[in-house]
Amino acid sequence: GLAYIIHKVFPDLPLHASTQMSVCSLEQAIQIEKMGFDRVVLARELSIEEIHKIAKNTSLEIEVFVHGALCVSVSGQCMMSAMIGERSANRGNCAGTCRKKYSLFNEKNKCIISNRYILSKKDIHGIDYINELICSGVDSFKIEGRNRSKEYVYGVVSEYRKVLDGNINKINKKNIMQLFNRSGESLGYLKGVRYRMDISENSPKNTGLYLGKVLAVKKEYIKIKLAEDVSLHDGIEVLEGASTIVTCIRDEKFNIVNSKQCVGSIVWLGDIKNVKVGAIVYKTSDSILNKEIDNKICINKRLRYDIKVIIEENSNLTVKYMGKMISIDYIPEKSISSSLTKEKIIESFKKTEDTSVEFNISVDLDNDLFVPLSKLNELRKKTVEYIESKKVSKRTTKKIKESTFNIKGLTYKDNFKQNFLYVYRYNKNKDYINYYEDKYNQKLDGLYINSYDFYKYEKDILKYTKKCKVYFAIPNVTLEKETKYIKENLERIISLGVSGVLVGNIGFIDLCASFKEKYNIEIVGDYSLNVTNRYSAYYLKEMKIDKVTPLFEITDDEITRISEILPIEFVEDLACVMTMRHCVISSFSMNSQDSNICNMECLKNNYYLLDEKDKRYDIVADNMDCILRIIRNKKPHKEEVKNKYSVRHSVLD
Repeated sequence: GLAYIIHKVFPDLPLHASTQMSVCSLEQAIQIEKMGFDRVVLARELSIEEIHKIAKNTSLEIEVFVHGALCVSVSGQCMMSAMIGERSANRGNCAGTCRKKYSLFNEKNKCIISNRYILSKKDIHGIDYINELICSGVDSFKIEGRNRSKEYVYGVVSEYRKVLDGNINKINKKNIMQLFNRSGESLGYLKGVRYRMDISENSPKNTGLYLGKVLAVKKEYIKIKLAEDVSLHDGIEVLEGASTIVTCIRDEKFNIVNSKQCVGSIVWLGDIKNVKVGAIVYKTSDSILNKEIDNKICINKRLRYDIKVIIEENSNLTVKYMGKMISIDYIPEKSISSSLTKEKIIESFKKTEDTSVEFNISVDLDNDLFVPLSKLNELRKKTVEYIESKKVSKRTTKKIKESTFNIKGLTYKDNFKQNFLYVYRYNKNKDYINYYEDKYNQKLDGLYINSYDFYKYEKDILKYTKKCKVYFAIPNVTLEKETKYIKENLERIISLGVSGVLVGNIGFIDLCASFKEKYNIEIVGDYSLNVTNRYSAYYLKEMKIDKVTPLFEITDDEITRISEILPIEFVEDLACVMTMRHCVISSFSMNSQDSNICNMECLKNNYYLLDEKDKRYDIVADNMDCILRIIRNKKPHKEEVKNKYSVRHSVLD
């Protein structure tokens, strides 16, 4: 909706599509290009090969994440934080629900793994694949920086800069790991899904570098043989224990030393409380490294500008900056003894330590001229003042009138309200019409069946078209296999009696719209499109969407406003709160640590998660593209609101 407004009012303003737009496929990229976007930050779940396919087939600039925290869910498709903690991940206020402990159970209620951080992804470290990504068509690299320390941002970016500058041999990976990591390096999905190897199951926090094991405990000190150097004010963390700062260092004989101690030394570190012998200790921050980075930040905080100093006979002293001539009223004299040199000019113009600028200096100098140092200084100061005055310019604002968009109200028919059932995993032995009418004591108007179930049970599903409306449901995330199946089979399936399509991602809106008039189908926008305002609804209406399911994080009043544009459908019970390419089932249903093995457990059994408060989250496996969806009950809407609109209930199988 916001993109629609911006592009209409400011058509030449570059638009970048955030990773929150969940762009996982070429089809989605093509759609946002049509919307007027210039660049896309692709979903973090894509491999280098998948990134290359998108880059090769679109003129969009491609930006990818190469370093930092990975959400276990596809960004823009996680509602768990909002549902549990009432803090929306889609609005930059994630409660970090994937960093909590969970237990995995099979359908027979057998516990597979208990009370571990099985959804906590390790941070991506893609520094070894920068050149390969460049060759794949990537234009920009994204490094996580929000809510990070200045030392982290400067230190990590500096190491990646070395790759782009061709200084690969100067990279210090140990510094990167020290600044922040969760239990080691990960490639994210750059080389495909790696299962358990990419999960930080023992701790969701920064583990820095392994420091050693606790050999003994005395008062508030721990004895340890150092696997890394340690200094005062270093940060340390005891696994499943305390986090603290080193406030005192004693040698093996318990004498205070308080100086840097090197690898292999046996020392006592304080003050650390409630620690057991044998506990693992990590060094989470390095005070010396942080101080070195702080010093570099102070040195490099000034912005660099290219200037040319022009000193010519019979002309005022001048500096050329971006086509502008900056001069002082002084004409050089002929030298009697000591002539001015380029080196002296450069030396004078480098004296900008107390300003916010520094110069890359070139010089045009006639021979045998003399200029007092005071005049060079005057010219330098005038140049600095001019540049600093231009750094802050006036900004213009433009108030957008709502009438610009011609948004008109919608009049409902009296019999608008309908009842729909969404089936998360189809069971050919179940009668869904009887199930719905017995449970809700209402007539069922339509069934939503997922594309991955049509792939397996098409003939059986189509039998329902004689009894109620059947809708082909396109999920929020589809990768290569499922996308290919939908594109090749959607029209054929619609022609066999399907009444409409539930569209879960923008990549298929055009395809569905192309069949609308020919087959008189209804197109419903799912809540995974993240519709939160009238402008988004209006854009979808222009794209031939007939009805929309708003994101269920918004208020009833906001939903009412959206209903001025399009008919509304509520989700009343089960909802997908997380969509993952990380397969928690294969990762933990077998003992293997191999990064590339899948034992296809999702085809044999159903699984669910329990959190630390024993709340249940069912897992639905999309076997076509190995996508997992976490399902949970949502809070119901108020009766007086939901009675106005269509209602969608859901069933797991």
